[in-house]
Parts: sequence; structure tokens; C-alpha cells
Amino acid sequence: MDKTDKLIQELLNKDIDIPEHFDNAIKTAFYTEKGKSAILEYKKHLYKRKHLRKIAASIIISLSSVTTICAAGFAYDRVWYEPETYSAQDVQNALNSEVSKETKTSLISENDARLIALDTLSNLGYSENIITSIELKNDISDIDNADYIVQAKTNLSDEIYIKVNGKNGDILDFKDENFTKLFNYNSLDNISESQALLFADDIMSIFNYNKDDYLFSDLTNETTYISNVAYSLWHVTYYKVYSGIYNPYEKIDISFVVSGNKPFIYEMFVLESGNFEDDLINVSQMEAIRIAVDKEKEFTENEISRVEAELKIEKVNSFIYMLENDLTSYDINNFISNNNICKKIWAISIKHKTINSNINTLSYLTQKDKLYYIDCTTGEIVGGQFLI
Repeated sequence: MDKTDKLIQELLNKDIDIPEHFDNAIKTAFYTEKGKSAILEYKKHLYKRKHLRKIAASIIISLSSVTTICAAGFAYDRVWYEPETYSAQDVQNALNSEVSKETKTSLISENDARLIALDTLSNLGYSENIITSIELKNDISDIDNADYIVQAKTNLSDEIYIKVNGKNGDILDFKDENFTKLFNYNSLDNISESQALLFADDIMSIFNYNKDDYLFSDLTNETTYISNVAYSLWHVTYYKVYSGIYNPYEKIDISFVVSGNKPFIYEMFVLESGNFEDDLINVSQMEAIRIAVDKEKEFTENEISRVEAELKIEKVNSFIYMLENDLTSYDINNFISNNNICKKIWAISIKHKTINSNINTLSYLTQKDKLYYIDCTTGEIVGGQFLI
């Protein structure tokens, strides 16, 4: 048994308080009269609809004001705030609403978006490029942003779709529904996985993404049906990395074939579904374990059999909040944030020896094995999930 195992065992066998600076910070953040009042007010207005334009960001908690938490001798913006709840129809209405004037002022112009789309087509080897339509739509992953949805036609394809990030002009999606017209079906190159990966790296560069910022994750060659015809496409996935930790909410998927030693792209899709905040890691692994175990003891007296910790990037969510406030009958997807935040967290998994199933629903859920998200900067519990 190494030092870490001994410390975990110590936690499981007796009560150990959260370090004083975190205990004080958490009490200040959560147990003031203002905090209690906010919880009561939230329960009274669980279905209240407000800020409808801002609800499409994600299924995480709401940051509605600014307070600070002191950790490691510094003051940091608090991460966790009371969530708001919305129906699926509210979300759909927000996505379909007109982009606000406030958002438009921070975006590139429609003409700039046109030029970016045309330049992309030229870089990919298309000619006679024409933009047939362009529309500005709210961005589901960023409440303060909107994307230009571009339809284009070229000398060989009349059904090309391009999504341009309204804030920075990045290409978020490129898809050529007629790309099969670009090559001979019977003359596809038989290449190795390593060669396919090199082609994928080149495609990233064409779209102005730096492969050094991403971690290669997956590569497959599988049959894809396009217009009822089977094609053997290469599919490559990359994830954005920060200090060696990959972010599952920032990835690039590329689908293509190779003919005549040249790649032909069916789709290049960029997922950016969270606003990542790359803060300092002030909370140690053992401090995070103490915080999670202490909270778990509030939920259940069942004996803990195993605790594991891993440094990850995750979205803040309302999982623990829902257990604390007996909101388990609601769908976590209804709890939506005005700030789609991803954070570096300690993912603390806690497993029990036994679970009593002959109890009410809430008690059963609170004693289940859980994964806690402990913010690496503030020490707050910012979400979690059940362990399967």
C-alpha cells in the first residue's frame, strides 16, 4: 500500500475535515443568508422562464453574479451558482430566435464570412465558387455568439455546406454532399493508417487548425453510404489538449477518401461545446478526495470500498445540486447555464460495498456510487454523475 492508498484508507476509516481555507471558502459561498435565500427563491420559481435568448448554451449551472472564493492565498471567481430550469420548447425557441443586436456587434461581418467561405473553397481546390445563401444563426454552444450558415456551389458540386464562427471566422463545419463527383469510385488509393493520419493532419492545416494543439484520438476506415452508394471513408478524430489533458468538448472529426494521392473531403466537423477556463491547479489530489468523501458522507452512511482520482476537463453540471435539493424527478437536461463552462477538475469516483434498494427513490439515488467533479482552482463541487 503506497502513501496515497494509506491516506485514502484514513479518509474512509474516520472523519477528516476539509482543509480550513476550503471549508471557510465553501461556507462563505454557500451558507450565507443570501445563499439560503437564493435557494428558496429558486425552488419557488423552478419553472420561471427568463433570459430565453441565453438558454441554449448547455446543460450546466448558471453563473448569475460574481463573488469570489479564496484558495491558496488568492481570490478566484466562484464557479458554482444556482441553476435555472427550462423546457425543451424554451431551448428550441431560443435557438430559433433572431440574433440579438448586442451579439451582432461582436461578430465579423456577413461579407467577411462570405470571403472566408470562398477562400476555404479555393484552398480545397474548388473553382467557379458561388455563395448561394448565407444566414446568421444563434450558436447552441455559446450564448454570446452566432454562426454564419453558408450554402455554396462550385464547378463540380452544387451542395456544399459551410459553418463559419461569427466571432473569429473559424470554419466549424464543412460538408460536400456531392464530393463523390470529385474522384473516380474505382480508383481510390489503398493507403495505410499512418498515411491516412498524415492526410488528416494536412486537412487540419488547410482549415487553419494547428495539429500541435490537438491530440490524435481515433482513426477508422469504414463503409459509409452516400446517396445509397457504399464508400470506404477514413474517419479521424482529434481532441484539443491543455497541459497534457484532453478536452472532450473540443474536437475535430474529419471524413475523407484518397484518390491519386490526394484527399477528397466529405466532412470536417469541429465541436466547440464549452467555454474552457484554463485556471491554475491549486487543489491537491488529496484535498479533492477529502472534499468529495465529506460530501458523500452527507448523502449516505454506507461503507465506502474504493476511491479513485483523475485529473480531467469536464463541464460544470447540476448533478450534485439535484441530489441535495431532492430534484431527482427532473431531467438534468432542463438545468441550463448562461455560461457554458468547462473546467479542469478532479474526478473523484466513490464506490460502496453495498447499496440498499429497499428504500425510497431519493435515498436510493443518494447512496449510489458517484463521480464528483471538484474544481481544481477553488475546491468547489461543480458537478458529477452516477458511476455505471
